[in-house]
Amino acid sequence: MGKGSLGGAARTSENWRKVPAKDELSLSALRKSIPAELFKRSTAHSLGYLAFDLASLWLTYRAAAAALLLLPGWLVFPAYALMQGMNLTALWVLGHECGHGGFTDHKLLNEVVGFCLHCGCGTPYHSWAASHAKHHRHTNDIVGGESWVPDVLPADGKLDLLQRFMAVRFGGFFRALSVFCVGFHAYLLVNMTGDLRNMGQSHFVAAPPLFKRSMRGVFLLNNAALALVFGSVLRAVLQHGFGTTFAWVIAPHMVNMGFLTTLTFMQHTHPNVPHFAGEHFNWLRGAISTIDRSMGEFADWRLHRIVDSHVVHHVFPEMPFYNAKKATPYLAKALGQYHKGVDIKIWGSSFLGYWHEYVMLMGSAQVAKKSEKDGFFWFMDDSHSHSH
Repeated sequence: MGKGSLGGAARTSENWRKVPAKDELSLSALRKSIPAELFKRSTAHSLGYLAFDLASLWLTYRAAAAALLLLPGWLVFPAYALMQGMNLTALWVLGHECGHGGFTDHKLLNEVVGFCLHCGCGTPYHSWAASHAKHHRHTNDIVGGESWVPDVLPADGKLDLLQRFMAVRFGGFFRALSVFCVGFHAYLLVNMTGDLRNMGQSHFVAAPPLFKRSMRGVFLLNNAALALVFGSVLRAVLQHGFGTTFAWVIAPHMVNMGFLTTLTFMQHTHPNVPHFAGEHFNWLRGAISTIDRSMGEFADWRLHRIVDSHVVHHVFPEMPFYNAKKATPYLAKALGQYHKGVDIKIWGSSFLGYWHEYVMLMGSAQVAKKSEKDGFFWFMDDSHSHSH
């Protein structure tokens, strides 16, 4: 298994266990380390990416239709689902940028584009943007976090039956497959893997504590748009049959949702990266606990660099997405030993290495234990860290 780094000099993941003192780094100093022009947004540039992504959807569909004239469906449709799923993920990433205000300088344009893209991909734009903002405020906060918050080892030190099953190799694979297929929907419906105190909270109901009741209007708007989208899918099933609709529409959507859950998990999960609570947590500590990874040059490029420049995104979420990769070496230099970036390869492939790592971590990174030495929460099974 190969290894490498992203954005700076090579460093092993064991060094990631070093956590800066709460006053050691400052946001203003980190910002000054990055050229000012990288923070400037271009409406034309962003709309160009949007046009490219929409064109990619159409061209991928036409290419698959043409390929079916020469090749069997069992060969064409898996490749189509993967590529079209990545195209949808790229569009979804643009919608995500709209929610951060990093798409353009025009708030109304951001809202319209983000709403259309996310609802078109089956995600409620406004509720997800609200919970995602909480994720950014509380990254790797084991109490208030909103994304992939691990369970805490109980006082008796015993894992429950499900946790023990998930920790074995088959259990980890089962968890990885389940999360890929339905994880994002489970998060939207009942806040699965979110803030443990908000389990059962739905992204379709404007209710505390996760959402404000004053958001009822935009919730209704989102729900109406999603009803239209899923109603159109149902109509396609009735007209063309489930098999045809699944191959052309549902499978790419599942790949899109699978990529989203996987990306978030991988960017914030590693046995050598802790979670924090109480006085040990602050925003910057959480933000730089993010990990730059890689799926390989093509996938990283196709997903608008959200995989290999995610540390920059968490420290400066308002930066335009197309400049995050350029800013990464500057931020990595400023962070020094506290920057986390890794490119794992299997048979020379970052793509295979990424997905292997995902399956392995799904089994090992579930339960965190508070350290008596530093007060941080570390994943119990650190045997996986040898692969880095």
